[in-house]
Order: sequence, then C-alpha cells, then structure tokens
Amino acid sequence: MKRFALILLAGDSTRFHSETPKQFYLVDDKPLIYYTIKSFQDAKNIDGILLVSKEEYINKVKDIIVKYNLTKVKGICVGGNSRQESVYNGLNMLSEVLSANDIVLIHDGARPLVKEELIDSLIKSLDTYQGATTAISSKDTIAMVDNVHMEMVGVLDRNQVYRIQTPQAFRFGIIKEAHEMYKGKNVTDDSQLLQGVFPIKIVPGDDSLVKITTMEDIKYLKVLLEE
Repeated sequence: MKRFALILLAGDSTRFHSETPKQFYLVDDKPLIYYTIKSFQDAKNIDGILLVSKEEYINKVKDIIVKYNLTKVKGICVGGNSRQESVYNGLNMLSEVLSANDIVLIHDGARPLVKEELIDSLIKSLDTYQGATTAISSKDTIAMVDNVHMEMVGVLDRNQVYRIQTPQAFRFGIIKEAHEMYKGKNVTDDSQLLQGVFPIKIVPGDDSLVKITTMEDIKYLKVLLEE
C-alpha cells in the first residue's frame, strides 16, 4: 500500500499583502513551502509527495526542491481555477501511481507545521474509515448571523463545533470518485464530499497547525519555529 501527500501550492495570496507570494515568502531564510514539504519529507509513513502549483511558479518550486534535497517530491501538477479543480488535477496525476486502496493525504501548503504523529494518526484511522480530517474544537462561542442585517439569529453548541484543518486522509479511489462527481463545484474542503456517504473520522489537530493567511500569521509562525 502506497501513501502519498498531495500538497496545494496554488493559492492567490490575496490577503497576504506582499510582493512575494506567500508560498515563497522567506521565514528564517527559507521559503514557507519548504517547511510544509519538509514535514512530509521527514514522515516515515509517507512514500511520495505531489505538489500542485500555478504554472508560472513551477520552475521556482523545482529550484526549491533541488536546493533543499526534497527527494520524496515525485512531481508537480499545474493547478486549476479553483481549489476543487487543483485537487482534481492532482488526483488525476496520482492515478498513474496509486491504486484505489492506496492512501492520499490532501494538505494546504500554507499550513507549514505538520507533526509526524498527526500524519500517522490520520493514516491509522483509515484502518476503519474511508476518510479522516484534522480538526480542532472551538474555544469561542459560535453565532449564526443574518448577513443581510448583521443580526445574530442563533448560537451553536461549541462542544459540537470543530474548526477543520488539513491534512485530510482518504482512500485514493473513493476521494477521486467523489471529485469526479463534484467536478466544477465550489468545494473548499475535501472531507465534505464524503459527508453523508461515509463517516469521516475527526483527528485532533492543534493551534500550531496555523494556516498562513496574513503577515500577522508569519509573526506567529516565527514564534512557533523558535519553540
């Protein structure tokens, strides 16, 4: 059984407000995506990595792979116009090397600090589940809001509310078929494609699995790296 990571590097960085796309922004003299890829490079239970990038950045990504000897990267796929399309493009390329029962972990490249024990827990959960997602319980009360009038219309039980993170793990055949069914839809999360069809295992994440969206997140990442 093969276990691959599919890492998405094709985001637009619209909220990052930097001339440098966030995936290449230097953190302690290394590009952000170095830390993301290295997390899976060092994981013993990951056999290979496929990256999804905008076409204009592929040569820059290749330079990073060579410079930092990221040997588990087996290819780079051109991303699409949406997250769903980018994942689907990656899954199509992986179909050349993965069979239906193999495992794929789908991950946002903007979440650089993935612990190996989390990767192992996600893979282990597929002994009994077809899909698993990293998630963290909400510390705040979550309100439902009427966005037209900006009025609170209800409150959710925070004991039942979790914030979805990545990586997410799936049997390859099932997640590829799900993406084929939802091709062209505006899907921002892969686990939701299986909701109602298969139970999705929740694997606890943590606050260190921060998604880099703004420059403030970079400051927090630097603190985490120092620790």
